[in-house]
Amino acid sequence: MAAKKEAKKKGRQAGVNKSAAIREYMASNPDAKPKDVVAGLKEQGLEVAVGLVNQVRSKRSGGAGSGGGRGRGRGKSGDLFSADDVFRVQKLASELGGVGKLQSIVDLLARMG
Repeated sequence: MAAKKEAKKKGRQAGVNKSAAIREYMASNPDAKPKDVVAGLKEQGLEVAVGLVNQVRSKRSGGAGSGGGRGRGRGKSGDLFSADDVFRVQKLASELGGVGKLQSIVDLLARMG
């Protein structure tokens, strides 16, 4: 058990925030590639992994919260329905005898072209 704690401590350097060091290095070297950042910090006596550099870079550039992340798009504004549209279709479905009948009519219209 003591060996595991020593191994964890060995990987860390006391009082050094590697992510902050990566951000500082990238601020002064904005065109540096991840391997360049690793090499530059190693010259300063700080060993970091390429994966950590990539993680810090992605968070700095905005990450998923910036809208650059993948997710389901909303489509074009013409594809959206207003609440009024939905209520009008609901009323039409009731007048025609239910949603099933309305769906049959819509299917027929789609086949017609």
